[in-house]
Amino acid sequence: MGTEEAKLLYRERAATAEYVNALARHRGLIQLRVRGKNKARCVLLLHALAHNLMRTFALVPELLGHSCVRRYGEFSIGH
Repeated sequence: MGTEEAKLLYRERAATAEYVNALARHRGLIQLRVRGKNKARCVLLLHALAHNLMRTFALVPELLGHSCVRRYGEFSIGH
């Protein structure tokens, strides 16, 4: 980790992978409540699917050119 390139790679990893891990913990993935490799894998895949869906819903308005503003518990969609 002495080179600038290694520091840059570590900084990028911290901004992506560690953020996802923190979100998973915030959403309740602190301890697996199942036993066995297959069941644990299923739980982790469900969390990954939920994360990907939430990111997709957050990015879709931007990709479509719409702005979605949340006000007072409602979404107002502008063009």
